[in-house]
Amino acid sequence: MTEIGMTLNVRVQPSAKKDEITGWMDDGTLKVKVRGKPLEGKANESLVKFFSEIFDIPRNNIEILSGDKSRNKHLKISGISKETIDKYLESQTR
Repeated sequence: MTEIGMTLNVRVQPSAKKDEITGWMDDGTLKVKVRGKPLEGKANESLVKFFSEIFDIPRNNIEILSGDKSRNKHLKISGISKETIDKYLESQTR
């Protein structure tokens, strides 16, 4: 049976020129740039919107489990198979 969803550690760089995945850190954390500013949750909103768009899932399928006020976040992504997420991330971080 295919697992639906996964958790993911993300390091966010706010105030970037564009939303993009920039690669993996040595500890397995995914580096992501977002346009949102680190004020009033705008960077978090940008991160959730970005993942929602790239995985074509509703925003409420992406939950920030921890790190709401930090650049280091732990996300839960649901409603999509782990294999689909892994395949997309692999293609973007080569």
